[in-house]
Amino acid sequence: MDDARRLSPLTRWLWLAALLALGLLPSLAFFVWVERNLALPPAWTPYEWPWIRLGDAGFWTQNLFNAGLFVVFGLFHSWLAQPRVQAGLRAVLPPQTIRAFYLGVSGQLLVALMGCWQHTGRLVWVAPLPQAQAYALSAALFLGFMALAGRSMSRFNGLEFVGLWQLFQRRRELDAQPAAGTRLYRDGIYARVRHPIYLFTSLAFVVTPVMTWDRLWLSAVMLAYLAAAIPVEEKKLVALFGDAYRDYRSQVPALIPFWRPRPKSS
Repeated sequence: MDDARRLSPLTRWLWLAALLALGLLPSLAFFVWVERNLALPPAWTPYEWPWIRLGDAGFWTQNLFNAGLFVVFGLFHSWLAQPRVQAGLRAVLPPQTIRAFYLGVSGQLLVALMGCWQHTGRLVWVAPLPQAQAYALSAALFLGFMALAGRSMSRFNGLEFVGLWQLFQRRRELDAQPAAGTRLYRDGIYARVRHPIYLFTSLAFVVTPVMTWDRLWLSAVMLAYLAAAIPVEEKKLVALFGDAYRDYRSQVPALIPFWRPRPKSS
């Protein structure tokens, strides 16, 4: 009976292929796109970018359009993570595939974001270095901060985060995992900031020797999104951990180390 509650081998590998093609590879391409100042090699896509051209639209019209692209991504990304939506997906999809579906949709939204982004072509700053060294330093800084984000994530099940672990589990094991594996971490980097993954990802976006306006604007819009998304995420954490998380939130800042958080009501 337990074996029957696993995904069939064919279903599992089809979902694995979809997860890689629609979710994980587009997400990787997005981070490369950011590090390369919102540009991808032409060989990465069979279509000319951007897919939509605003023609002679003004500078701020382009920026508002670009901000709207990220808002659409952020709204869907947050909406799909809500418990009611997750419960609805469980009614029509095997529970082992929910994370893969979530990442696949998110990956395609990132593809749409990259494909429709209107490039302004403006440079904000560039370090006084030879071009090759500047771009090598940019890649090193980006990879370093993303490695720190990955290390922060290592406290959790990384394969579960990317949706791979679930595809190889029995449904009974998957249903038992949230209760058995949930833990509030308060040591290490989590004693300095509540969301170190967001912190290091933000630093990867903004700490660079070559900064274009488009990358800076994307970073600003992303930080604005995090300012709205973190309280929503923490409502779920309060529901899960109760007073333990309220106490943690009152003592540890969300993103900026040593920034004393304001007390929040329960």
